[in-house]
Amino acid sequence: MKRFALIMSAAVITVLCAGGVAGTISQTNASEASSTQAGTLRLQDAWNSAEALFERIDLNEDRRIDVDEFAAQTVVLADMVRSAGALRIAERDDLRIDLPEAGAAPLTPAERISLDAIARDAFYAAAEGEGSLTPESWIALKLRDFASADFDADGELKGRELPAYALRIARYEP
Repeated sequence: MKRFALIMSAAVITVLCAGGVAGTISQTNASEASSTQAGTLRLQDAWNSAEALFERIDLNEDRRIDVDEFAAQTVVLADMVRSAGALRIAERDDLRIDLPEAGAAPLTPAERISLDAIARDAFYAAAEGEGSLTPESWIALKLRDFASADFDADGELKGRELPAYALRIARYEP
């Protein structure tokens, strides 16, 4: 039963993302502008995106993310970014962060299994024995992804920081 719930969670997240309802990741065609270097992603943008993503991931609406919800979103989000070859940020239609060419490929079945296990380990480390993540702990975790790419610690990602962030979300970087 738990396996069925995980599969359904992943399916719902995939449908939301692919359908554009989620707004965090969207597949785009080649005719769209894709100037990675020209854009800037601010800390507030990452915060807003994390808040919106929490609401979509919390499928049972208990204001907590459990290990299955966390692992499913990690795998699906990484696969969506890799398949699209780019990261799109919620409510930032002007910013498309392209992955390097080598990064634009869907997850293999082996990568999905491996990433699921890695995500579960990351969840338990972040949950600190609580068994779930609150909105605050989820946002803090997502802002660590932002901070890891903010090389000059100025609260904005630009230039080479943007692809580093996209690679982190696509889970090419731990």
